[in-house]
Amino acid sequence: MEKYVPHHSVTVNDKDAPWVTPGTKSAIKRNKRVFRKPDGKSHVNKVQRETNKIIDEAKENYHKDLGEKLCDPRSGQKIIWTVHKRLLNK
Repeated sequence: MEKYVPHHSVTVNDKDAPWVTPGTKSAIKRNKRVFRKPDGKSHVNKVQRETNKIIDEAKENYHKDLGEKLCDPRSGQKIIWTVHKRLLNK
């Protein structure tokens, strides 16, 4: 049965922003780990710049996907209004 029925557990935190992906979350955790260790200011700044870049890209991709859903003529009313609310809260 395990061979033919795919299964895996996914945990979702309700407090996470909708643009948070697993890669983004791991970058944020890495940033926190590096910040706690006394490795040096230059290393901490480098990791923070990388994390900020990943977060900005994730937000941009999320908003781009919302825009594509909004422009899609096959979208239903529920999707359109959900996207509209999300974009207004930006």
